[in-house]
Amino acid sequence: MQQVIISVSKSYVHRGRRLRHRQSTKKRWQVYFYELDPTEGKYKMKTRRVNWLQAMYYKTQIRRRYKYYCTECGSAVFAYLKSRKAILECPICGNL
Repeated sequence: MQQVIISVSKSYVHRGRRLRHRQSTKKRWQVYFYELDPTEGKYKMKTRRVNWLQAMYYKTQIRRRYKYYCTECGSAVFAYLKSRKAILECPICGNL
């Protein structure tokens, strides 16, 4: 399944309902990502606990959501890219 990593951070493992941590709890690395659901064709947000080495790898794979406008056909496209410098083709007219 296709995953888009959006964030990597440390969070408390056993926190209460109001998102405040309890005493003597530990922090663990967590990865926040969107996963493409094959049946619905939509992205769903999910989290997963990872170890330190995996967290450092996932930090290099973080993508951000950018909105691009095509100058020829006038359409707007949302894309998950590492930086704004990436070149994106328009899915409608195929122009760069």
